[in-house]
Amino acid sequence: MTNMPKKPAKAKKPREAKPAGERRYQAPALEKGLDILELLSRETDGLSQKEISAKLGRSVNEIFRMLICLEEREYISRAGSNDTFKLSLKLFELGLRNPPTKRLVSAAAPSLLGLSKSIRQSCHVAIRSGSNVLVVAQQNSPEELFFTVSLGAMVPIQSAVSGIVLLSYQTVEERAHWLSEAAVTSAELNYLKKAYASVLKNGYFQQSSKMTRGVSELACPIFDHTGNAVATVSVPIVQNVTAKSAVTKYLPEVKEAAFEISRQIGWHGDIAAL
Repeated sequence: MTNMPKKPAKAKKPREAKPAGERRYQAPALEKGLDILELLSRETDGLSQKEISAKLGRSVNEIFRMLICLEEREYISRAGSNDTFKLSLKLFELGLRNPPTKRLVSAAAPSLLGLSKSIRQSCHVAIRSGSNVLVVAQQNSPEELFFTVSLGAMVPIQSAVSGIVLLSYQTVEERAHWLSEAAVTSAELNYLKKAYASVLKNGYFQQSSKMTRGVSELACPIFDHTGNAVATVSVPIVQNVTAKSAVTKYLPEVKEAAFEISRQIGWHGDIAAL
């Protein structure tokens, strides 16, 4: 008998962040630094010291030393000579050093290479990162012209095909927790509810990209040794073929890649269960 991937399990109490006044311990300097990092993570073009001060409701002098410290530790960097601060890739690099992620990235590399050569499309592996999905491994198409998603790219979890697949394998409460920080509209919630049923029935999901016109996204889940969906293999397909034929053409090999990566990180299920 083979292990099956887990469907949504018994409901767990959702986790909630405690308000500052209710926390057991407070570290104002640390929280100030984290506020800066979280703010810059949402700003593609970076912010000046004055802009950071205004957005955080703190004085320029109050955050000056914190900015210098974060810059010296290489968590942030200045964009050009205009003293605009941007988030560096150091946090991303630290995340990749985490043993489970490092193991996933290592296991994914040969499968993504084989998949891209076989289907002649770019492909990537994504995990959940807060209210987004984060690309932690990526392989370009061998073709001269291709569409790809950059390593380290983050997309709102409710918009990405990877996020929809990962959400599908969570409890109702866990889904709500994952989406709690995302700006989800009622229309998006209705779409997600229909998508969950499709993913759990078919073991994959396909949709037209919410971010780029003319691109169809296809994703299959990656399971760990416990049977939990922890990542996805995704393929962004430029729609020179219909979405339906793209699924027919690429799905078996995308599923095979997801199965092989799952096996490498400890899952003992059957590919037929995907």
